[in-house]
Amino acid sequence: MGAHRSILLLTLLLGLSIGKKSTAQLNFDLEVDVVLDTVLYDGLGEIPAGQRRYRLYAVLPDEDFLVLGLAADAASVPEIPGFGFNADCGCYNYTSDLVPNGYNSGASVVGAFIGIDEELAYDTWWTTHISQATPGVTVFEPPGTFPAGFNSCGQEVTQGALLVTAADPVHNTVTDGRVLIGQITTCSNFEFTACVAMQPGLGEDVDLLHGWIRSSGGFLHTHGESHAHGDGGD
Repeated sequence: MGAHRSILLLTLLLGLSIGKKSTAQLNFDLEVDVVLDTVLYDGLGEIPAGQRRYRLYAVLPDEDFLVLGLAADAASVPEIPGFGFNADCGCYNYTSDLVPNGYNSGASVVGAFIGIDEELAYDTWWTTHISQATPGVTVFEPPGTFPAGFNSCGQEVTQGALLVTAADPVHNTVTDGRVLIGQITTCSNFEFTACVAMQPGLGEDVDLLHGWIRSSGGFLHTHGESHAHGDGGD
């Protein structure tokens, strides 16, 4: 079953590229901007006081690059590392009668529900480009990416993806040379891992760029690591 899902993911990933060769490769060092978006000094509903909402953005290596999205494949060679959050103090996972299991993908968030319950805006999730379901934008999520009971606050996706096609109009909305890939509401200490599939312009190969960032004491310190060669650096 794992090998079957691996083939499906690789087929999807390469199919989303319009490249002539479509050969996946792992490259060194993905730059990710972690932006402190909001501090809930007084808390909000079930969200404890002092929690902070961060947004994560994958930085484009060049203005011609397209971000397809997050990908993970434990069965591929070389392995595409998983994506996930790890927060010492936990993080906020939204649930309600409307959304009993919460959201693990920001692309699935129903914007109208935020108007009904403001806490939903502080949910923890992964995405590509968008923070809620957006007409005209299609995010592909292979079956099993987020298994039943998946907890974005501590579990890692090892087989799955959140991807858009290279032809999706969402690429025309990219600003500041970066693309939204995740959100977490937590205390100031957390870490994450993520692999992002990028395409250097139409007609080129798919690149899988990996990066990770650790926050400590409210100060964000960036690291890079290459899983293809086992190297790393600060």
